[in-house]
Amino acid sequence: MVSRVTGPSANSPYRILRVSVTGSTNADLLARARGGEPAGLVLVADHQTTGRGRLDRRWLAPPGTNLLASILLRPARPAEQWFRATMAVAVATVDACRARGVAASIKWPNDVLVATDKLAGILAETDGAGAVVVGIGCNIAWPMTGELAGATSLAAHGVAVSPLVFADEILAGLDDDAPDLLDRYRSRCSTIGREVRVDLPGGAVVQGRAVGVDDDGLLVVEVASAGADHPAADHSAADHSAADHPGAGPAFVTRRFAVGDVVHAHSG
Repeated sequence: MVSRVTGPSANSPYRILRVSVTGSTNADLLARARGGEPAGLVLVADHQTTGRGRLDRRWLAPPGTNLLASILLRPARPAEQWFRATMAVAVATVDACRARGVAASIKWPNDVLVATDKLAGILAETDGAGAVVVGIGCNIAWPMTGELAGATSLAAHGVAVSPLVFADEILAGLDDDAPDLLDRYRSRCSTIGREVRVDLPGGAVVQGRAVGVDDDGLLVVEVASAGADHPAADHSAADHSAADHPGAGPAFVTRRFAVGDVVHAHSG
């Protein structure tokens, strides 16, 4: 049931459509995009019955507790640059958290963490005809500490805010055309500089040190050459460089990943 259509703030390019329950906000907006819906529609649901995240993971929360939303964009750039839309939503979410005193960061490609716990997940899909729908599931009032292993919420960090107000705050900072977007993303990405394990589609595993995110949004991982004997998966770019330092330790190769499930090594 539709409860309201509003704009989040004065002069905003976004208009919010709120529903009490739906299967998937992403699926709903993709259908609207195929019907010609203009950019800027934001669908917010109190509850999703078939919500999911990356790798088809389920994303379920008690009704009304969390932000479950999708944003319809029509980027005026080539399709190979549409990854900027998810980057922009991740950056805007982190900034909205930090403005409320929560030390959030981005885990590549688009999870939002507080320390090691997941606060939000972001998933982008396209209709294949110029529209990108970016969905976000952000824990606002659930789970509290100890309720769900590996997850956290704004409430668990002392923040009391409604999902719609927090959506407004994210939208106020959302700009996928910002010229410094990549730099802003990198500065908020806690994956960079960490020892990581990248679990690839098909079961391959790569371990190394994440050294950056390139201009195409790919994760750059430095891998010891002795451990780089595994065949590269389809979603991993071919080795781009090798640094060989005779007598100074092992050689390394640099690999770039478009997709993969990243696990941060525990510090200490």
